[in-house]
Amino acid sequence: MDTTKRYPAIGLIGSDHTSALYGVENGIVDWQGMGIQHFFYKNYEQDLIHSATTYIQHENNVIELGNRRIDGQHHPVHQRPVSTSVEEGFLYETMFESQEVDGLVWQERIFATEDDKVVFETTFRNRCDQAVAFETGGYVILRNPNNGKIVQNEGICWENNRQHLHIAMDGESDDQAYIESPTGFVFRTQQQMLKRKAGDGAKAESPNMIGVTTRKKLTIGPGENQTVRWGIGSSELGQTVHWDWEDHLSDAHTYWKNWFADKDLFSLSLSREVERHAKANLVAIKASLLDGFVPADITGHYFSIGSPCYYARDAMMITRAFLLAGFTEEAKEILMYLNERRTRNDSGEFFQRYNAKGEPSEGANNNVFHQFDSQGYFLRNVYTYYEKTGEWLMPFEEVQKYADVLQHFQGREGLIGPEGGVNEGVFGPAYITSSNMFIYGGLMAAIEMARLHDRQDKAADWERLAISIKQGIESTWIPEKGRFGYGYVDYIEEVIEKYDTPQFFGPLYGYPTDDRVRKMNETLTEQASFFGKGIGYSEQEYHHGPWLFNTGACAQLHSLFKETDKYEQIIDWMIDHSNGYGLMPEAIDGNDESLPFINPLTWACAEFVSSIAIRCQSNVN
Repeated sequence: MDTTKRYPAIGLIGSDHTSALYGVENGIVDWQGMGIQHFFYKNYEQDLIHSATTYIQHENNVIELGNRRIDGQHHPVHQRPVSTSVEEGFLYETMFESQEVDGLVWQERIFATEDDKVVFETTFRNRCDQAVAFETGGYVILRNPNNGKIVQNEGICWENNRQHLHIAMDGESDDQAYIESPTGFVFRTQQQMLKRKAGDGAKAESPNMIGVTTRKKLTIGPGENQTVRWGIGSSELGQTVHWDWEDHLSDAHTYWKNWFADKDLFSLSLSREVERHAKANLVAIKASLLDGFVPADITGHYFSIGSPCYYARDAMMITRAFLLAGFTEEAKEILMYLNERRTRNDSGEFFQRYNAKGEPSEGANNNVFHQFDSQGYFLRNVYTYYEKTGEWLMPFEEVQKYADVLQHFQGREGLIGPEGGVNEGVFGPAYITSSNMFIYGGLMAAIEMARLHDRQDKAADWERLAISIKQGIESTWIPEKGRFGYGYVDYIEEVIEKYDTPQFFGPLYGYPTDDRVRKMNETLTEQASFFGKGIGYSEQEYHHGPWLFNTGACAQLHSLFKETDKYEQIIDWMIDHSNGYGLMPEAIDGNDESLPFINPLTWACAEFVSSIAIRCQSNVN
């Protein structure tokens, strides 16, 4: 792939209490969405921001907003940025050339701080032979989910429910607010800006979206640079947000440096390119974690009733990435959230997906019948957490409930089902080889936990089930193809011989790495490939092409098998197919390598982290 044509630069920005989607190269949300396009504080129940970025308004009224030139007469003209990058995993940088003034360039930098702020620093460079004058500042469209209002309080403060958003600028600014149209087509703020018409200021209160601008006038001489800084701070009602413009970036560097320190992921020296991508993807999954909830994505694709979705499966994959990289506190937060705060169905299984309020939200995309494999991921991660920390996250009686669920099932040749599994029922209710690999790995973890709690009775029960499942998995082996089949379904007798690359995850969750697994890895690496080293899914047409998390799992198997060259080739391929900020999309169009699906996806980011961390661990061990 031509790496000068990376996928659109879209990033995940946040810290302990904030999470935001950001991209000035491409809009995700509706009309004129730009910059920050989803913003959450404390939890994912309320999406607070539609757009937030730095803008320029020239003396002839033309507005430049991210990659767009807007003159009020024509359709906005888009351009690609000159460059996009991430520094130390957290500082997003994007450079544009002005479409209106030859020689004027600017670089927007944005980062999250430990004290719940998102800060914009935009540096303008005048390469002209004469001075350039314009107005600039922050452009924010507030979603206003609770009919909030604008108040004046050391800048602009937006009161929303029990929360505040503080919008402030470094130095003096002329703060303005505009009430948006109720139609959902966000236009009125820009219309008022083009007319240079003052807004309603402190009086703004509306059941609709609210537009806010901060602005200051700049005149930049030939060869000169000037930097404008503004930001958005989050707080509980009544709390004060303090702005220290000189130290924000320095404090953020210290915060993230300390967070990275002494972790397994960086126990060995990595190439600069690999480390840069590892840090960017690690910060992205950290930025996605709010109060134990990690969403499948926040681009809007996997949303339910207007809020991000939580999949137990995806959350466990992200947990594993944190565990491998040495971030046990984050892993614990996710595991305890799933154990203590997510309801289970009558049989004790996790639901496939939940909305931001923690309510089951099944069937929004499909119905997966059962998803027993999530029990396997969970049990394996609970045991891995104990191995790394010596701490039991829950009494053994809780572990027993999760493992005993697996004893109440319909069986086919020893396999548990029927379920949709990680591939979500692409061939209907099935007894799936890959799912049963995960279940087997989870049971083996449960057996070890039973023995450590002197519960030999439960260890024996679960061992009998594991042996049966292992035999069922072996029954799907296809010697002439050199791999396992997909599994069984109720409506035919024979094995479904379609390939199924989620099987790469089986050994990563505790399935034995025997000769058949090695052969399967060799076969699928060749036969399921797209565009070189990218790995497809289940011979299905949905998202036809390579998937980044399956590709990462394949790399991890090569690492376990000490196949260093093959591992490094896949890592290089993943880096080449990351987006402009180095994050991983879900999948790539098999018919057009330039088109990604769901960019970025949290699980895909996590699997890149796991792919680097497992290599570091194998080298240490």
